Amino acid sequence: MPGNRDAGGGKTMRRTQPKTAASPALIGFLAALSGLLPVCPAGAIPVDSGTLRSPAAAAASGSGEAQYNAGIRALAADRLDEAEKAFQSCLDFAPRAADCMLGIATVASARGNPSRAAAWIERAASAEPNNPYALASLGRLRAVSGRTDEAIAALERAARLDAKAVRPRVDLGDIYLTTRADPKRAAELYRAVLALEPDHAGASFALGAALTRQGDAKGAAEAFRRASELAPGNPLPAIELSRLYAASGNLTEAERYAREAVKLQPGLLQARLTLGQVLEASGRPDDALKEYRAMAAAHPKLAAPDFHIGAALHARGDLAGAAAAYGRALEKDPEFGPALNNLAAIELGRKANDKAEALAQRAVKSAPQDAAFRDTHAEVLAARGDLRGAAAEQQQAVKLEPGNPAYLARLGLLQAKLGQKDEARKSLSGALGMSQQFAGAAEARKALDSLQR
Repeated sequence: MPGNRDAGGGKTMRRTQPKTAASPALIGFLAALSGLLPVCPAGAIPVDSGTLRSPAAAAASGSGEAQYNAGIRALAADRLDEAEKAFQSCLDFAPRAADCMLGIATVASARGNPSRAAAWIERAASAEPNNPYALASLGRLRAVSGRTDEAIAALERAARLDAKAVRPRVDLGDIYLTTRADPKRAAELYRAVLALEPDHAGASFALGAALTRQGDAKGAAEAFRRASELAPGNPLPAIELSRLYAASGNLTEAERYAREAVKLQPGLLQARLTLGQVLEASGRPDDALKEYRAMAAAHPKLAAPDFHIGAALHARGDLAGAAAAYGRALEKDPEFGPALNNLAAIELGRKANDKAEALAQRAVKSAPQDAAFRDTHAEVLAARGDLRGAAAEQQQAVKLEPGNPAYLARLGLLQAKLGQKDEARKSLSGALGMSQQFAGAAEARKALDSLQR
């Protein structure tokens, strides 16, 4: 059965209708508005204008100040050789001036030399341990290196040392939102940024993401609208507003914002995907397919667009068309889990159990923590007569997604077939206690009634 597609175009969350709810994920198709750390390219060194002291407040005041300021001006004009020479000259006057070292790090980063940039950041933080700009740069460096605890410590010190510093507070918010999964703390930090800089579009956008994760749809919508006002050419706020309205059932507004995002950046995969999902939810599959095909034309090397075409055809019952689209996705990425999973379901329906098992195994291997992949594999194993193996795999699906009644009910049915009556009654009653409307609920009720006689 077709899988549900996530914001990034890759995950099959469960075999239900396409997901249109607001996503907590922050989008990496554009430079994120708040400078969110997870969307930095691997190896990027986090030095930017927010981690360099302004000329008027240069630390090397009276000794190297002129050279530092000259370096800043050269950087602004993208004259990197001149900037580096000026910062090096600054160090001749003030050998332990962290600001001048950060200037050299910035030049190295601009030249694509992350290792040299990192070395100068480390040197700056060592030379002036209480320099908030050096600490802010060190925190960003630690964050993109995956050293989260050290990043937080450095950024918090930077924020304490400079009560008006925006950059470390933004970075801390991003870490708490993404790596630490603490949206409440993240929202506090983004609000602190907005108190210092009310027109910070990135902080408004990120605040919306944090509030979405907290379930505050009204507050999130206000934050995304503010971000849209501050960055009118950026489609990300419109995409998130579309998702919020879709989650509330207002598909008219959801479509309006999705179309706005597409208009702002027609080639953005995420915008087309959001619009396609809204159109599917609105009962307009042909229009949705048009958007997914536009995605595929704009991104011919990506597997995700073909997967979405396949899933839309799959939902309509066009198994041949769906299989062909999944096949195209797998030609581009042979281990694209969602396509493997859904193609396994098609082969299972065709009674091609060997093919189905090979595909399902590859899907599970591609993402062992994906409950839907485990669920499909369990179905394949059951079809092959391996009920114990199927029950073990279904148990994994339940463990990974305990709130899914369909998975729990399928486990109960397998347990009943294995003669595990007590376990089956517990699983089936638990599933029906969660919901009476999931796919397979009628079969679960019938089985439970039989077990209770």
